[in-house]
Amino acid sequence: MKKAFTIATLRKKISSSQPKEIENLLVELYRTNTTASRQIDVFFNSNSLEDEY
Repeated sequence: MKKAFTIATLRKKISSSQPKEIENLLVELYRTNTTASRQIDVFFNSNSLEDEY
């Protein structure tokens, strides 16, 4: 099994990605992952987890 990225490696990959690639990733996560979709909703609607409660 391939080892997961470190946070530093992930940040470098994100920085070198095209905005459309990141957009596509977020849309796919939103569609397929309930936890991710809730976090994305909170981020774009309020930028605060406290507002969800």
